Amino acid sequence: MSERLLRQARLAFFQLSIYRNLKGDPIYQSFGNVLYGIKKDGLSVEELSFEYSELTALLAEEYELKAEPIIGNLWQNHLLELILSDENVLSKKLQSTELEDISPGLQAVVKSDLRCLQILSQIDSKLLLEQIEKRVKSDFAYDDPTSDVPCGDWHDFTPLKHTVQDDDKVWTKQQLLKKSCWEDALPLLAKYYKEKGTGIFSKYQAFRWVVENGRGELWPLTHTDPVRLDQLVDYEEQKRLITTNTESFLAGYPANNALLFGGRGTGKSSTVKALLNEYRDTDLRMIEVSKEDLVYFPVLAEMLRGQRYRFIVFIDDLSFEEGETQYKGLKAALEGGLTPRPENVLIYATSNRRHLIAEYFDDQQVHPQDSTQEKLSLADRFGLRILYPNLDQKMYLNIVDALATESKLEMDRERLHKMALQWQMQYNGPSGRTARQFITHLIGNTTAKRYVS
Repeated sequence: MSERLLRQARLAFFQLSIYRNLKGDPIYQSFGNVLYGIKKDGLSVEELSFEYSELTALLAEEYELKAEPIIGNLWQNHLLELILSDENVLSKKLQSTELEDISPGLQAVVKSDLRCLQILSQIDSKLLLEQIEKRVKSDFAYDDPTSDVPCGDWHDFTPLKHTVQDDDKVWTKQQLLKKSCWEDALPLLAKYYKEKGTGIFSKYQAFRWVVENGRGELWPLTHTDPVRLDQLVDYEEQKRLITTNTESFLAGYPANNALLFGGRGTGKSSTVKALLNEYRDTDLRMIEVSKEDLVYFPVLAEMLRGQRYRFIVFIDDLSFEEGETQYKGLKAALEGGLTPRPENVLIYATSNRRHLIAEYFDDQQVHPQDSTQEKLSLADRFGLRILYPNLDQKMYLNIVDALATESKLEMDRERLHKMALQWQMQYNGPSGRTARQFITHLIGNTTAKRYVS
């Protein structure tokens, strides 16, 4: 029975059609190396043992450090993960239509793929280790000390504590694994694809757009700033404006590109970052782009066009010096050229400058009107411009009090304020950033003294 299953699995391994992207996955490829290596005319015992150990190591590295439950064994869980996140013609089409609208021909090919994937899911570590042991016994004497079989039962692994759990994904994995016939799971998968999406955007919420040698790529960010809007003291009107605009955008209604400008450390960047946590359970995705890479924005825009998700492109600390020309790329990004900016993409930028481009005395002397119009025309392309004024003493101390309460820092209020005012005189003046640095200093000193004592 096991020999027959292995032959079926070897055939199924290369038969994928709609799910052919799985063949490019390193763990899937490593599994194939072992699957074909155990044949009599396959790999040597030494090579086979190495390949199995490598496969087990890849699976362990992938899931031992994840804060998600493992469904089935390590290999089954990985296969289910690949199926749910695969971006293919079926999963993409189901984001804009219903299963009954999918052609019978496409459904038939998908069902064939699912039969193949179910066969592959039935190959577990016990079966592979039994085959490796047979090879070892046939190639070595029983008393040969080198004849050990590699270890690695795929059931004996435990991930990190489940701090993050996508209940829909876990449930879908469980239901698919329970089914006696995976081709009957097409409605189950259709529901998941339609509601959760697929590809890299279904797995991560934040990204960095990185351009190397003229080629752009999205890097997923697994850890993002946990700041929330309610942690940003004062600036209530600023938060109201940006959240109203963002909620309109998420609901599919018209919304504006936004420029948050004002003094250093006033919370502009934190406000934008907090949106990701405020709307974590929505289709919001955020992509950080540097001003140097704005010239490649049209490439990014086309990658995002047509996706079911809503994207905020975040450009932090935006300003341009004399001679810099990237602002022309920003103009095109804000309003588009012959090809308009995708309706599912907004640009949120922060800057210490109201007009973004530095203004010099020579500019005003030589071309006063042209210079002014050039600068104003760039800022004007942001439909929503939100001012973050510098803090006064009262606002600064309000933030200090809020951060102290949040950190459970017990200290006489008068003494706390006196120290906070002394700190801001030495470090960049009153701002939200200065307040946070002050509280961090106090907590660190207090903890260190307790530890030493």
